[in-house]
Amino acid sequence: MTLNEIFLILAVIIVLTTPYFLLKRTKQPLTTYIKLTAGLFLLILVWFFAPAETSIAIKVLMSTIVVSSAINTVKEYLNYSRISRSGHS
Repeated sequence: MTLNEIFLILAVIIVLTTPYFLLKRTKQPLTTYIKLTAGLFLLILVWFFAPAETSIAIKVLMSTIVVSSAINTVKEYLNYSRISRSGHS
């Protein structure tokens, strides 16, 4: 594992954990948009700006983590929307 791959893994961890701490008090729709945008930027970094020597397995692993995080974010938002609508009825 090269130093660039380690930095890439650290970037994924930072991008996936930072929104949780920074967005605790923000409204749900804004939080969802920020998390999805951060995931998209991370995918762009992984696939287009990673060094050519980076193994495809690392890229696929990072992409899988980002996509699963995005799916969880969308599920949380849909659950929030469902609860919000039933609470106002």
